[in-house]
Amino acid sequence: MENKSLTVILKSALLVIGIPIVLYFTLLSLLIIIPTFQTHTVYLHRITLTWFRDLNIPEIFGFLHSQVTPFYIIIADGRPDSYRTLSSGSPNKIHILTFDYRSYGLSTGAPSEEGLLLDAIAVMEWAMETAGIPPSRIVIFGQSLGTALAIALARHYILQASPQVSFAGMVLVAPFSDVAALTATYRIGGVVPVLSPLAWFPPLLKFFQKFLTSTWMSKDRIAEFVGNAEKGEGGGGGGGGSSPYHITFIHAEDDADIPCSHTDVLTWYAVSATTSSGISYEEFERERETRKVNLGNAGWFVEWRTGGSGIIRQEIVKYGLHDKIMSYSVVGMAVVRAFQSSAPGL
Repeated sequence: MENKSLTVILKSALLVIGIPIVLYFTLLSLLIIIPTFQTHTVYLHRITLTWFRDLNIPEIFGFLHSQVTPFYIIIADGRPDSYRTLSSGSPNKIHILTFDYRSYGLSTGAPSEEGLLLDAIAVMEWAMETAGIPPSRIVIFGQSLGTALAIALARHYILQASPQVSFAGMVLVAPFSDVAALTATYRIGGVVPVLSPLAWFPPLLKFFQKFLTSTWMSKDRIAEFVGNAEKGEGGGGGGGGSSPYHITFIHAEDDADIPCSHTDVLTWYAVSATTSSGISYEEFERERETRKVNLGNAGWFVEWRTGGSGIIRQEIVKYGLHDKIMSYSVVGMAVVRAFQSSAPGL
């Protein structure tokens, strides 16, 4: 009788443990077999918080009449509190140009790494050529996935033939180093894991990572951007002194979606690219400790002024989660700081 009861308990335990494992690996198999399923998992472009709201009526989100103007931009191949924070440092002088990635909001198409970069290039070309805004008066901003696109966009322009395009700066909030590393740590909504359970089994993790269709190698791209800016060399070659740049990484310690360790890696790659021989992560950490400015409950920041004309700043706040940080003053001040680096009179 006791053996029978024990057997029933063991079977029940196996079901409780086994069913979630089977479901999890079924989902992982779908990520490999069906590329569209992977696209939806990476970009989450069908998830929206604006159901039943007309995106063409900005007043619904608290903006004043005529404060926001929705419009469309033709591409080559066919959040309110956050926005207010971005311009809060100088609301009469800072204007925000934002856009929906393809398949997000009212934009058409399906998201991809190449497609999103085309979107960003089209918007930047509109800003510089149609609106007539010089690049020295433009700060490239990105949050989460947007940071990967912002870095890719800056890299695109630094690699162009001379004359180089030098923007006022970049502000990158809650970034990630690359998609492969992100899958080992990312939890959707801070709860649902993607590949993080496989981090305990490196060979299995690497196997699934090989099937990623979007890689967003931000750590390599930020290093390439900094290296080229330091040498003053674009895609057409030919030096001419370093190109000015201003990069700010911002992350919250309590970010449950993307750990702030990703910002550590990105900052390391950026700083290492300022020297011809590079530096190890251990050297980076030691140097960072000597430069660190402690802000108590507000966190800390470190700033590097490079041998060329560059500034790299890492700012870690204690609180802010993954999305709420976008409405914090630290973000608005970072935007102002970037503008002031190219135009002190802002």
